[in-house]
Amino acid sequence: MKLSQVLRNHPGHPAIGQKEEETAFSNWIKECEAAWSFEVLQSDFLEHVASCLGRLSDIAEHQPWNVLNGKDLYLAIGCIVGEPLALSEVKKTYSDDVTFAVRKVRMDVGKQDDAISQTWARVLAKGSGGSAPKISLYNGSGPLKYWLRSVATRVALNQLRKAQREVPTDDQVLMNHISGVDTDPEMAHLKKHYSEQMKIAFSSAIAGLTDRERNLLRYHHVDGLNIDDIGNLYDVHRVTAYRWIDKARQNLAKAVEAELRQALKVDSADYESIVRLVRSQIALSLTRQLGV
Repeated sequence: MKLSQVLRNHPGHPAIGQKEEETAFSNWIKECEAAWSFEVLQSDFLEHVASCLGRLSDIAEHQPWNVLNGKDLYLAIGCIVGEPLALSEVKKTYSDDVTFAVRKVRMDVGKQDDAISQTWARVLAKGSGGSAPKISLYNGSGPLKYWLRSVATRVALNQLRKAQREVPTDDQVLMNHISGVDTDPEMAHLKKHYSEQMKIAFSSAIAGLTDRERNLLRYHHVDGLNIDDIGNLYDVHRVTAYRWIDKARQNLAKAVEAELRQALKVDSADYESIVRLVRSQIALSLTRQLGV
């Protein structure tokens, strides 16, 4: 498969047809193949690379494949096709990361062990009807170990939530935790008249966030992880974790406001009140949209 085929979703890319780029790409492929003790069909690996690059709207002019974690992608495709050595390698290489993520969730050791087993089953086992395992969703945009930690954390938190029934499902119960909204007549009026438009705007805005932004907001607002927990999950300082979460919240709020500005025909005073309502209900809307 030539570089032009791998970049088929980016027609006219300057790397296509350049001998130096083709040579560098071939060397990158060899490095990915040499990283592991197993082999997969090169066509399977490159088709996966093409799919991952195709999801990106903007890639570098030179050696655009370097945006991907190629060695991790090669391991992932080995698992997707069911290569026994790949299935062994991924567990051997990332067992500590999955265990680390699960142990951060406070529940008894037996349930933690179950969550670890469930994580590997969810990541590596084929779905109903022989569909591809969940690891096929890994797109190479970040290290595989962080993707696996994210999956493991979700599995453990879901298990904890089922056991303790800590997450309320009634919207009114959740609404009562939003300071000031129910007692403010103006906010109550706006909520009554624009709730449907707000739901649509939030859904669209959340879909437009990056994977990391969605995960950060889910961990913090839905699963209740604090800044230290999230910092440990991503191996970053708590200040960095705070900045990431704050930036994700800001991006979400701005996107919702932009959606509503286009959808609603209201005067500037009403619009400012709607913006206040949007910002007051971010936690609730995240629980609705991501708390599944």
